[in-house]
Amino acid sequence: MRVIAGKARRLNLKTIPGTDTRPTTDRIKETLFNILQPELLECRFLDLFAGSGGIGIEALSRGASYAVFVEKNPKAAACIRENLAFTKLAEDGKLLNMDVLQALRSLEGKGVFDIIFMDPPYNNELERQVLEYLKDSTVVDKNTLIIVEADLQTDFSYVESLGYRQLRSKEYKTNKHVFLERESKKYMKIAVYPGSFDPATYGHLDVIRRAAVSFDKVIVGVLHNSSKSPLFSVEERVNILEKAVQDVPNVEVKPFEGLSVNFARENHAQVIIRGLRAVTDFEYELQMAQTNRVLAPDVDTVFLTTSLQYAYLSSTILKEIANFGGDLSKFAPKEITDAVIEKLHRPVSDK
Repeated sequence: MRVIAGKARRLNLKTIPGTDTRPTTDRIKETLFNILQPELLECRFLDLFAGSGGIGIEALSRGASYAVFVEKNPKAAACIRENLAFTKLAEDGKLLNMDVLQALRSLEGKGVFDIIFMDPPYNNELERQVLEYLKDSTVVDKNTLIIVEADLQTDFSYVESLGYRQLRSKEYKTNKHVFLERESKKYMKIAVYPGSFDPATYGHLDVIRRAAVSFDKVIVGVLHNSSKSPLFSVEERVNILEKAVQDVPNVEVKPFEGLSVNFARENHAQVIIRGLRAVTDFEYELQMAQTNRVLAPDVDTVFLTTSLQYAYLSSTILKEIANFGGDLSKFAPKEITDAVIEKLHRPVSDK
């Protein structure tokens, strides 16, 4: 096996003995790279199930700016290291000696690849597992070219259902290369609105409903804080809020623990919503937003000022008025105020 063209042209590459890897033949490799040549200059190349590294090294030799090699077999990984060193291309290559799906998870958020090539063991449906992962991965965008080397009989009729478009299929004597791209999807704007909501008020619901107009999906995060003693359990708060927003179809209510930015990332949200009632809220909220920006530069904070009729309102005020038997009808919907009254005036057990 040799490098066919480029700055490492004609250099012979090592392969490991036996049948653990299946290097792409020089003739098939030459055909493949004649197709890829217009896309190679300065591209980011990902070589999955890399074997001896021949495909990724050919890409680097022909002008790719960076290549990542993923190979689980330790002997094959050692061979890739030797080949990169021998061809003097190691500076532009990175080797991940691990399972392919584990490697892909480690690459999330570290940039998009222009070309992804995979040559998994035949007839194990590993290519389908990888394609299922890549359909929602950040290492791929609508311009990424994905090439799968597979046995001639391998069925790819499912790829459209995963959101891919088959560009072409190049068949050889015993195998084929299938060229795919991910269909462009509508960019979904997702926001999270975290808080304790103990209980929710008209002010909270005002922010939720207005956020639902501006975002495709709003996820209300009900915080479980073990250091506090809330009036309602987190499960009760989630149930109460779900009833209060059941008429807003793009709002979902979930419990969470920990940092708001982690909750945002877990739900693929780009924005954290915070409500501002008065100028006094702003100093604290600004400090929190700046801290979150340091922790998660990919997540923004959007402030929504509460409507004027609810600017005075808080969960604490609602509970205090309820304690003294005051009228709660102007502070929260009936399903919430009834729950508050029942909770505050429930007889204490003798136990």
